[in-house]
Order: sequence, then C-alpha cells, then structure tokens
Amino acid sequence: MDSFESFVEELKDALANMHDPDYELSNAFATVLRAARGQSQGQARARLLQAIEDLRSGGSAPTSLNTRREIDVLYHRFSLGLTQVATAHRLHMSLRTVQRTQHRAIRLLARSIWETRQARLGSDISETTTEPTTPLADESPEWLTQTSAELASLHRVAPGVQADICSAIEGAARIARVALSARQVSVAAIESPEDLSVTLHPTVLRQILLTAILGLGQIAAPGEDVSISAKRLQNTVQVIIQGRSAPLPTALDLVLAEELLSGQGGRLSLRQENDLVTVLIDVPSASSPPVSAHVLVIDDNQDWISLYESYLAGTPYRMSHVTSGQQASKAIEALRPDVILLDVMLPDADGWDLLLDLHNDPDTRSIPVIISSVVWEEGLATSLGARLHLRKPVYRHDLLEAFERVLSPAASEPSEADADTP
Repeated sequence: MDSFESFVEELKDALANMHDPDYELSNAFATVLRAARGQSQGQARARLLQAIEDLRSGGSAPTSLNTRREIDVLYHRFSLGLTQVATAHRLHMSLRTVQRTQHRAIRLLARSIWETRQARLGSDISETTTEPTTPLADESPEWLTQTSAELASLHRVAPGVQADICSAIEGAARIARVALSARQVSVAAIESPEDLSVTLHPTVLRQILLTAILGLGQIAAPGEDVSISAKRLQNTVQVIIQGRSAPLPTALDLVLAEELLSGQGGRLSLRQENDLVTVLIDVPSASSPPVSAHVLVIDDNQDWISLYESYLAGTPYRMSHVTSGQQASKAIEALRPDVILLDVMLPDADGWDLLLDLHNDPDTRSIPVIISSVVWEEGLATSLGARLHLRKPVYRHDLLEAFERVLSPAASEPSEADADTP
C-alpha cells in the first residue's frame, strides 16, 4: 500500500468492524499493520489495540492538549468500545467535538502505524506518503492548537478569576461591529441581567463570544442584524446569539469557540429554523446556589461517580458516594441523605435486595431512591420501592429533573401503596 490516504480509509473501516468476526483485512492493509491476511479478527484487533496503547503510553506522539484529547477519544471509542454519545459524557465533550476529534484521532493512529512501518522498511516516509496539499476542513490547524493552549493557560496563571457576562458581551459586540461593518451586518447587544458572572477568564469568554458573533455575521445577509443576549439558568449562564442567514450561506465556523468551551466546562449548541440561526453558549455560573439537598450515590464505577460529580457541580445538590452495598448502610445512617441514586450492579450485593431493604426499613423508607443502571427493569424497580428508574447513560438534564421530581412537596406525600405497607 503506497498511499497513506488509502491506509487511513482502510483503518477507518477496520476500526468500525473491530467486533465483526467475519471482517477480513485486505492484503495491503494487513501488510502495513503487520498482520497476516488469514489472521482472525481477534488477532488483528489486538494489533490495533496495541497501537492505541502505544500512543497512550507516550511513544513519539506530541504531548499537546489536542493530541491527548485525540488519544483519549481513540481509547474510549475503540479500546473500551463506547459509543460516541457515551464517550462525549465520559470526556465532558459535545457530541460534535467527539465526532470531529475522532476524525483527527484516526489519522493520528494511522500516522503512528504508517511511520512505524516506514521505519521498519528503512525508507523515507516523505517518498511514499501522499498527504493532501490543502488541510481538511476538520483537521486541527496549528493556529487552533496554539490559540487554545494560550487561552487555556490564562486559567492556570489566574486561577479563580471570574468574568462578567454583560462586560464580555459589550466588549465582543464592540469589536464585532467594526469587523462586520464591511458586510453591512450590525450587532445588537440586548440588555441582560447585571449580576451574571461565570467561571471563565474574561479574555477567554470574550474570545468565545467574538468567534460566535463573527461566525454568524459571516453567513448573514448584508443589512441583517446579529443579536446577543444572556440569561441565567439553574447553574449556568446561557448566551443567545441569533441572526438570519443569507440564501446561500457559507459554512458556520465555530471550531475555536467549541474547543475553548469544551476545555472550560461549557457547551455550544446550534439551532436553525428556516433562515433563523441560533447559537447557544452555556457556561458555568460563578454563583452557586445554596445546598438544598444531599445526594448519596451508591455505584462502584468511578467513571460514573466522576460524571455525576460534574453534573452536580454548581447545583443545589451536595453529593457523597460509596462503592459497595456494605458501605451503604453506614453511609445512610451517618449522612441521612435526601435522595439515593442506586446502581443495582454492585460488587458485593444485589442492588434489588438493597432497594427492598431500604423500602421495608421504617428508618429509610421515606428516602426517595432513584435506580440508575444499564439494567432496564422499571416495573421491578417501582414495585420494590424506587421512585424513578434512569437508564444509563444518564444525561445531566434527566438526572436533575429526576431529583426535582422526587424531592418536590407533592412527591413527599405517602402513596396508597406506602400507607398499606405494614
């Protein structure tokens, strides 16, 4: 196989068929991978997994922030076999960012394998690699890597600095008005609440807003307005940027804004209704509401515990956790949680037994229990005393909504089934 690009395409196909026992490698691809064409898919899969592990352990790969993210996506998608949605939750990235990063990650893996092969052959890779002369649209350009690293470093040298949303909007709008004047696109900063502050460095926040405003301004028809406003949500501040696109708009470039947000705990989403385009930017609020409820998580999976902690950061919920059924009883007695989030797949106990014990014990019956598990047995869960059942992967909105439901005054009233329980 003389073409690097051909190898990349075959690598994509091989990764997509990692678990297909009938998938067969081409002769050329097997040669580069150093796998015999007649080898089982399991043996070929082992070679690909080893190549990913080589990247994770260091090797010759660069150590930039973007490269580490690409390797993380490779590991979660293909070594752990997670879906793109589950990978996005594990790595606290948007689905679009995972998809774009996966594209770059596969090329990174291909480059590592290809260079190993070329070194083995003792030839110069430049003589056989046919790299494109122009960068792909979703490749990570050098300016993006440098800008992301520079702006992210502001948080390290100035920890704890907060940004005022209104000031950032005014500053970004002022610059955008000048930049978009040649296109005859105006920028209107709509009045927003004055007490909105977020946990981002002001320079980072203004760059995010400016990137989004300019991106929307570039696809707007001459004479159109781009508006920008903000509002407080439960534990985030949401910035809304709207504009109407031209009949034949160019692609909306928000790569920099997405990259900066994903590294700071924020999120960017895009909506379009006819020609009205809306960019929604959610950033963590600096003012956390007072704690109103204590959540006890009973789950042995550290990844899920970390995810729940990130979900509840800045919310009215304080979280504690234990990893076994044996620890649960002591924790409940000591903490007296307001709500319990229970996984039924525990290492030392059956979660269903634990749920039934909690429901039958007069001291714990009043504590609402929410089952969170890959096992979907909603009827069984409610019959044993659970208030709600969430299927993993759990989304942040669904988790917070579940807490609100079971902790509402109406939910605290005893049901007929509870009243009849001896």
